[in-house]
Amino acid sequence: MNTMKFEFDNEMPLIVIDGNTTAGDIDGHAEIEYTQEGDWGINAIYIECYRRRSFVERANPAVEAWPIVEAPEPFNSMIRDRLENEWFNKVQNAVNEQLASDREDAAEHRAVTTE
Repeated sequence: MNTMKFEFDNEMPLIVIDGNTTAGDIDGHAEIEYTQEGDWGINAIYIECYRRRSFVERANPAVEAWPIVEAPEPFNSMIRDRLENEWFNKVQNAVNEQLASDREDAAEHRAVTTE
């Protein structure tokens, strides 16, 4: 199986009310494992967080203000449910695009190695 990153940049709402009112939009990505047939599953979910830094930490570029961390519960379950249900088509389209890119890369590789 292959893996890909499915990003949701400030568009994944944690709460949806009446289908069109949202709250708690977050940034992050899901690590998606997919097959050549287009089937997929979620390996892990990561979210961007804000970390308050001291004056000394702000002077150190290695201390990130916006670290990416594995999503803890209950956020992991909420995001996983959203990706597997309401956002299923978005993820499926991304997987299909990745498969097309994989096939194109494989064809280019075959063309180069046969020359």
